[in-house]
Amino acid sequence: MQKKDLRSSADIVNNNIKNNIEIITSVVYKYDVKKLIEQIKTLSKKDKDKVLEICINDCLTEIQKYTLNENQIRKLGHDTDEIIDFYQDDGLEEIMEEASEVAFDLIMKLINHNGRKLPLPIEIEYLKTYCIHNLVKEKDIQTTLLFILLELSSVCYCLKHNDYNEVSK
Repeated sequence: MQKKDLRSSADIVNNNIKNNIEIITSVVYKYDVKKLIEQIKTLSKKDKDKVLEICINDCLTEIQKYTLNENQIRKLGHDTDEIIDFYQDDGLEEIMEEASEVAFDLIMKLINHNGRKLPLPIEIEYLKTYCIHNLVKEKDIQTTLLFILLELSSVCYCLKHNDYNEVSK
């Protein structure tokens, strides 16, 4: 190969790398979960809760359309963790963990795991009273609900964009 052709090929490789790096570095790696509801901040607490309730039920209704086994749910959990990591906040680790546990417990109830059933629609008060543990302070309940919604939304996204039928038993 001639030196000119080699240079042209090298330029192509360098340009591909440069373009990839530009895309990689343009990605935002830290999102604020509270900004998800910024547009509804003027609503009353009751109305904010109702909006979150509607969104959570939308996700649960979508998830209910799928037939999932425990292995698929485990894989889903891994895939959603990769999304949730972009919302990682050192001050909210306990809240995030609680939200993840609640979200996946709701999903397990949706698939009737261990004979437990989740009738839809679910009320936000049910989540506050029976699902979120006492360790979450009252002032952090709405943030916990946001993370539950984020977990469920991530599951919906993953179900639409990944094939979980290949996950073995």
